Amino acid sequence: MIRRIQRTGGGGVEFLPPEWLGADQIDEGYFHLLPAGASAVTAEEVAMLKQVFGEDGEMPAVRQ
Repeated sequence: MIRRIQRTGGGGVEFLPPEWLGADQIDEGYFHLLPAGASAVTAEEVAMLKQVFGEDGEMPAVRQ
């Protein structure tokens, strides 16, 4: 999925609607950038993520 960026007249930018790409539209090189194998989040990392993004965190994750 990509979202194109369009410049507006006042010097700002606007994100255009999402566009879904087929596998044939994506260069093979991008797949090599993805992490390989499985990884795990440690208990320490979970605590840090909750502190930052949890309900009462510094930047709580909120669905809109």
